[in-house]
Amino acid sequence: MFRWTLAVRTIYPLLRLLFHIPNGGRRDAVEARHLKEQGVKKGVPDLFLPVARAPYHGLFIEMKTDAGQPTQAQKWWLEELRTQGYLALVAHGQDEARGILQDYLKGDKLMIKKAVTNRERMRRMGNKELAREILALLDGDFMTRCCRNLPECQAMADRDEAIPDEKCIGCITAWLEAESGL
Repeated sequence: MFRWTLAVRTIYPLLRLLFHIPNGGRRDAVEARHLKEQGVKKGVPDLFLPVARAPYHGLFIEMKTDAGQPTQAQKWWLEELRTQGYLALVAHGQDEARGILQDYLKGDKLMIKKAVTNRERMRRMGNKELAREILALLDGDFMTRCCRNLPECQAMADRDEAIPDEKCIGCITAWLEAESGL
């Protein structure tokens, strides 16, 4: 993986910031205790690229074999890192990891879609929190689907006035509750 980054640094110079987090591997009890005392944490992803690409602060990648699956600790870390504004993904093999790195550095919109559609994260959200997420994704373009105050909001928009987010969040929350039958 790192040999590849050397070969493509003229195309992607920011790959010089990519580094491996040495959490894996077998260790004897003494070494494991020393590493734990130094702050090594179980489940932290293998690779980190501390390069911001809107809307993310950086990229974490958990490396797996083709058939490998993340452990519970790894899933927890991936979710927590996403919550903090990082793109955190699992790559099955070096080819997939290379593709993720290239897409991320190019600002590929598919990468954004993968992270935003994280079902587990959205399932755990309350309707108001989910409404905020939807509002951010739609960037205000939702009036025809769920606005309860359409004439008033449309008039504000026509006057180039900002519609308060709380008003929009209230409408989206009501729409979510109506759609889910709550």
